[in-house]
Amino acid sequence: MEDKIYVEKFEIDVGDTGHITNCYFIKDSANSLCIIDPADKADEIISKIEKENLKLKAVIITHCHSDHTCAVANLIKKYKDIKVFVGKVDIPGLNDTETNCAKVVGVEVPNIDENRITGVKDGDILQIEDMSFRVISTPGHTKGSIILYEKNLNVLFTGDTVFSNTYGRTDLKTGSHDDMRHSLDKIFASFDDVKCFSGHGEDFILSQVKRKINLLFAYKGWSALKFGKNLKLILSLFFMIILVLNVVMYFYIADSVNIYGKSINVLYIQLAFLLVELFMLSGIYGKKQGLTICLIY
Repeated sequence: MEDKIYVEKFEIDVGDTGHITNCYFIKDSANSLCIIDPADKADEIISKIEKENLKLKAVIITHCHSDHTCAVANLIKKYKDIKVFVGKVDIPGLNDTETNCAKVVGVEVPNIDENRITGVKDGDILQIEDMSFRVISTPGHTKGSIILYEKNLNVLFTGDTVFSNTYGRTDLKTGSHDDMRHSLDKIFASFDDVKCFSGHGEDFILSQVKRKINLLFAYKGWSALKFGKNLKLILSLFFMIILVLNVVMYFYIADSVNIYGKSINVLYIQLAFLLVELFMLSGIYGKKQGLTICLIY
């Protein structure tokens, strides 16, 4: 069965901006074709299909970002009977310029007829002639991101969720750092020695990048996951330290102190401490409550 399915990768320069996205042709021995992430250059894609006498059956989009979808509208117009699949949650983002990041990429995306789009969810099986893709929901890069497992070849198409040296960014609209952590855990627990075809960059074996990506995630995510959760505690501790210093200065230090040979009024130092305390209280309780506590103090 393995010899009947073939994968061909094309590196597409989206909008001629220098932004390269991987587009995949997956075809069987009968020349049935499924395209994953037709990023752009619809004319070139159509020309290849016709030149090789391929029968386009379906298009699968791993997520709604414009650098993976610019050719979709023209393919739909050209091939009236093809099916187009995308994560159900990402359908509204296909034509929304903020969600699809068209401005970030620097392209204009032809409007996609959403009536031709079929939403998919975790666990769905897309049987396209001899090709069989299992949909795995992996929110994080976008809310509706999916990856695809083709069982005949034992390969994953990971979109912008996992790359050969990192994971997808989570700071764009509908992205989530916490969701990405859960998605990576899900992928790493379910797969090991499988070849991965990602949305950008080189192919890789998942087992060879797990440790590196986990370490990278821990490093990048420390601020968001650890510091963020303990921020109130940290600010509270610093506030207490500053408060104690202020009390000490009020009761035990003269009207002025000598710093680097300059006499500075203690009142100015206390005012500076008060501003620091206001900042910390704002982080702990919010701006209004923080200001109120500072004024009372």
